[in-house]
Amino acid sequence: MEKKQVTKWNQLQTIQRSEDVIINNNVNYFTGRVENVLSDVRTKLIVMIEEYKTTHKTNVIDFEMLLQDKVRIENLLYETGYYDYVTDFIAAESKIIDKIAAEYAIFNHKLRFTDTSMIAIKELQKNSIVTFQGIGQKATNMIYKGLYSSLLTTIPYDETIKNLSKIIDETDLKKYAKTYANTSYMRFNRTVNAVTSQDTGWNNFLYSGPIDGKMRPFCAVHIGETRDKENIQKMDNGQTSNVFIDGGGYNCRHKWNNVPPDFKLSEADTQGIKRQMAIVEEQKLLKAA
Repeated sequence: MEKKQVTKWNQLQTIQRSEDVIINNNVNYFTGRVENVLSDVRTKLIVMIEEYKTTHKTNVIDFEMLLQDKVRIENLLYETGYYDYVTDFIAAESKIIDKIAAEYAIFNHKLRFTDTSMIAIKELQKNSIVTFQGIGQKATNMIYKGLYSSLLTTIPYDETIKNLSKIIDETDLKKYAKTYANTSYMRFNRTVNAVTSQDTGWNNFLYSGPIDGKMRPFCAVHIGETRDKENIQKMDNGQTSNVFIDGGGYNCRHKWNNVPPDFKLSEADTQGIKRQMAIVEEQKLLKAA
């Protein structure tokens, strides 16, 4: 039997599958912690409400309660460890760097991180932490407003407690934690690749990543393509303003790999991508039937 040739595309796919494992493990761990945090927030809110009910011998939330406890509500995510989890989650992104170096090694380039590159990477991680802090602050503001609505409609305490889960479930932190986490990791992955590409002198990029039923139309069209940076920056994924950094958009698992100017996919790889895409389309049709 003829031995299958291990092409550069095959090697990239193998490395990126291992990247996906790292990303999925860290994202799942983080979103699990967010679930715990929000459960703890609900428990603490119930305690606050019951304390006020007992102290003031009343059965309806009033404005005084909200004024007194607004800061306590804002601090709930600190108390439940959310911001510590965010810091650890973003720090763990650095595990991807070794994989990116391995991708460059496929093309015989030894990746060296310059001081400028490292500064850019650290700033990227700081910005990611700030983004998650903002998501947390927005969540506690929504919770506060939910309680404020209870005040305006003079809903009894017992009814407010029943509504707490619904209020928390409506926050972006609850609804989109996994999307935010996935997007953060892939944005880090692509940005590090973009930053380090400045050291190679190469201006061409190969769009790579998994070929499966989760692919967006944008990714399905462009998977396996090689384009220069200027061309990529003019592309439109229909969701974000920066295709070079965001790929196909939110939750996208694809990226632009920096490749030498003379790189071309082999005919076998091109045909292999077409076969994989045909299988994906067939599976979609079967599901729709």
